[in-house]
Amino acid sequence: MKILLSRFRKSDSKGAALIIVLAFVVLLTGLVLAYFSRTTTDRQLAKSSFDDTASDLLARSALDITVSDLKQEIINNPTVSTANVQPARYGDASIPNLIRRSFSGDPTGRTSSISTTAASANGRSISLARWNSHYLVPRLNPSSTATDSTPVLSFTAPDWVLLTGQGPAPAPAPNSVIGRYAFAVYDEGGLLDMTLAGYPAWTQSGGGGNPNVTPTPWFTNVGRKGILAFADLTALPAAPSTTLPQTQINSIVGWRNYATTQQTGSFFPASAPTFKISDRNGQDAWGSSLLDFGDPPYPTPCSLFPFTSVDTSTFSSRTDQAIMTRQQLLKLRSSLGFSQNSLQYMGTFSRERNQSARDWNSLNNRIPDRFDVGYLGMVKPNPNNTAGGRGKGKGHQSGGAFKGRGHYKGDAGTIRDTFGLAWVPADSTVTDPHNVKYWGHWLYVGTPPLPNGNPHIPVLRGGRNDFFQLLDYCTGSQANANADDNNPVSILGLGASLIDQYDSGGTLGTDDVDTVGGTGGVHITGTHVTIIAYGSSGAQFVLGWENVGGLNGEAKAAGDPTDTATPTPKNPYNWITDTGLAPPAGVKKTPPSAFGLTPIVLNHGFSTVGDLGYGLKTESGFKRIDFHTWPQVAGSLDAALLDFFTYNPVDHNYPRVGIANLNTKNVPVVAAVLQNALKKDVDVSPTPNPYPTVSSTEATNAAQAIVNATTAQPALNRAEIARLTSVAASQISTAGFAAGEETEKVPEAIARSLSEIGQTRTWNLLVDVIAQTGRYKPNAANLTASNFIVEGEKRYWLHIALGRDLNGGNVDVLGAQLEEVTE
Repeated sequence: MKILLSRFRKSDSKGAALIIVLAFVVLLTGLVLAYFSRTTTDRQLAKSSFDDTASDLLARSALDITVSDLKQEIINNPTVSTANVQPARYGDASIPNLIRRSFSGDPTGRTSSISTTAASANGRSISLARWNSHYLVPRLNPSSTATDSTPVLSFTAPDWVLLTGQGPAPAPAPNSVIGRYAFAVYDEGGLLDMTLAGYPAWTQSGGGGNPNVTPTPWFTNVGRKGILAFADLTALPAAPSTTLPQTQINSIVGWRNYATTQQTGSFFPASAPTFKISDRNGQDAWGSSLLDFGDPPYPTPCSLFPFTSVDTSTFSSRTDQAIMTRQQLLKLRSSLGFSQNSLQYMGTFSRERNQSARDWNSLNNRIPDRFDVGYLGMVKPNPNNTAGGRGKGKGHQSGGAFKGRGHYKGDAGTIRDTFGLAWVPADSTVTDPHNVKYWGHWLYVGTPPLPNGNPHIPVLRGGRNDFFQLLDYCTGSQANANADDNNPVSILGLGASLIDQYDSGGTLGTDDVDTVGGTGGVHITGTHVTIIAYGSSGAQFVLGWENVGGLNGEAKAAGDPTDTATPTPKNPYNWITDTGLAPPAGVKKTPPSAFGLTPIVLNHGFSTVGDLGYGLKTESGFKRIDFHTWPQVAGSLDAALLDFFTYNPVDHNYPRVGIANLNTKNVPVVAAVLQNALKKDVDVSPTPNPYPTVSSTEATNAAQAIVNATTAQPALNRAEIARLTSVAASQISTAGFAAGEETEKVPEAIARSLSEIGQTRTWNLLVDVIAQTGRYKPNAANLTASNFIVEGEKRYWLHIALGRDLNGGNVDVLGAQLEEVTE
């Protein structure tokens, strides 16, 4: 019995031990399996992370190679010509935005014959729709409302560039390949930069009111153009036979400029924003953010308003919102629901230095900054002697605050440095109004001041030049590029006219009209016609011109400048003579009526460089500045003004945005800039009906003529806006306009629209790169796509601005933005 029980006890112990051992085996097996599972997962994660990093490095390297090719293209062609002012195009040249793509036989000599649409060994390929996910290529089916980026049939997918450890090779051994990439380069500069482009449907028709819309009736602001915000986006095609609706444009602007257009509440995407006809505060706030840069003189370097960031204003506790990337633009389109077809005309990146072209005749590296036309607003009689004096930054006519252009007054030092002009008060000892010294006037002393008052305009120098130096260079066949101009009379007369074009007509009794002189400082010699004396004696002089008359002006009728009892016009043309003596001993200046002319005088601040076209060469038979004929001949060499002057005060140290390539292949882009431009300047209330603007048909036809012209011969600089105006002038109707200057200036609506926002010397590009790491199958017999195993993939859109003019022998990179594409 004991033996039997003992056997049972031994059996139980053995069984328990076996169970324990088995349990340990199970636990150990679980641990091992868990270890291997975790190791496998970690390895997969590590492999995935490695592949992601490797493909990222490969994509960035591919971008470096592609951008280096573009930079080398600039370096290889330091002398800019029509053949190289734009990057060389290859591959699908019929597609407006496409500059180049990788394809077998391309000029790089690196690309294989393997299409990116061919499937790899593990089924990876890049479809045509994926290549066009940015919508920069026209869609195959523009009628479709479904989300579909399939491009037109003329677009061919890029081919792969195969990479080895030694770099790209078109036909390497399969076992040496470590990855591949493909690229396409697009002209983003030929698009409308949506960080700024487009305006809402405010339809306020009159000036005045409280507040006064900045600085004039809203339609007039839009019509004067001068900034990309006034591009009319209704010119952009949407669905076939339709254009982008204004309601959707309102939504774009309302979202982007929420604070500066004074929106309230949340209206996306359920309802549209509000742009009421009577909303003068909203119009004023947005106009101020776009048009008012503060008071000159501006600091150098000047960082004011390059529009590279949103306005800092807040409204309803919200700010404006920037469209930072193209993918954000695509998301905004999806939210607002506007047509996919419009995207091929919209960009999000543009840069340009606000500087003239570097290769103008005889500049010899003395590149001047473009002269801000807003400086003309400072040149008012009897200026303050200190920078903080009365009138600077104030509405000096009424003493109150103001909004708008041309309502400030410069100090004497700044006017001398910027214009070379010194104010000479009326001489109380001179009693004969035939003598120029009887009148308060300007004396041209040059910058730096001329020795002994010699009557010449100095040669150009680098950086800042005075106003008359630039006028002389731009309108005198670059005569003073190498030597002073010893016969300045014509240039000084033109400058005097432009001062009178820019300032307001003035009213009797204000410091804009009257000058101080005579016994006890009595205002006895008031005139709003600009007088500029020159020469060692200060007795030689030129006059500007004003058309205003009656109590508000001086130029229409004769008047005795000594007459204080009856406030008749006081016109220096009727008095001042070349000798300071009464006729016949002295000769008066000839007014425009002697030539059968009644010139247009704007009497308001300029909105664009094209407004210089209203300038009059008063000493040359009141010949007008010409921005509408080409080629320009001796006596009409005025087009250079378009390249040397600017409205935006940002200097070349701060690349600015909102610039469009004059050589764009997109007709709707040019049409949007031209559409609704004023044919005739309007500064009255109520505004005329119908409004004298460029119609949709006129804008489209003119834009087509311009694109045809730049395709045949690319524009080299802004001066060629005159050429583009000449080829498109016939498309702008002059019906109903008075013969003479008014009809002549109608086609110059093209020049006024393009002059500030057009450029040719910067390549604003979008580089689309897709890179894949991987390898060919072991013992792969050839390089066919089906033998390649994809291990990692990365896609980038690089936005980059390359200056076409070399800067110190190097390519000038004005800005870059790298956008990782998530698909």
